[in-house]
Amino acid sequence: MNIMTYPTADVASQKLAERIKHEVDSNEAYYLALSGGVNAPILYRALVEADIDWKKVYIFFAFEVASGVQKGFNYKIAKAHLFDKVPLNPDHIYPINIDEDEDVEAIKERYIQIVSDVVPTLDGHHRFNMVLLEMHDDGQVVGLHPGDEEHYDNKAPYLVNKRPQDGANVITIGFEALGTAKSLVFYAFGEKLRFMVGNIINLMPEAKLYPANYLIALYPWAYIYADGEAMREKSYAIY
Repeated sequence: MNIMTYPTADVASQKLAERIKHEVDSNEAYYLALSGGVNAPILYRALVEADIDWKKVYIFFAFEVASGVQKGFNYKIAKAHLFDKVPLNPDHIYPINIDEDEDVEAIKERYIQIVSDVVPTLDGHHRFNMVLLEMHDDGQVVGLHPGDEEHYDNKAPYLVNKRPQDGANVITIGFEALGTAKSLVFYAFGEKLRFMVGNIINLMPEAKLYPANYLIALYPWAYIYADGEAMREKSYAIY
């Protein structure tokens, strides 16, 4: 586990944006997968302000809400706070398009084909340069919640799940597929995450329930970019 801690979410986002800029500069093409979430606008603002060579960047989604009142939420957030503010080639943006009359499994399969047509692969899995994953206070990540353990070993590049709070369908990247990303980066912002992040860092038994913790244990090269509020329960006696 690699933890990058900064005083505020703005500073953490700025540092992560600087890292992405450096990686874009070092590649002829850069494949970035977003997960969105309520804190994503903070990160997107930093990306807008960074001097990124956007013509090299191809944007995909690791997670999207496919039904209910929040349908297409993560694309809408990214469009308002990122896509409309930077010189991205519109042909380089690949949302998970939700058709009201189409079966969610068909939407998922169509997106897998779109990703397969564009993103390089390694051992049969899509090889994104970076996948950005928002952490939540219950330990969920990319639409998988505590209790969704049956999906952890799913080898599909994307899968369908239901949100427990409202039954909405979500389409999310598979955990095994995340392992071939060149960079796997979590962002954890805000005081609400302090106990969840603290449980993960301090190896508390409660952390075993968190999908985020499972991913971090599965891929120890992953990074967490966190602000001071999210890290308030860090045990300095251990780390």
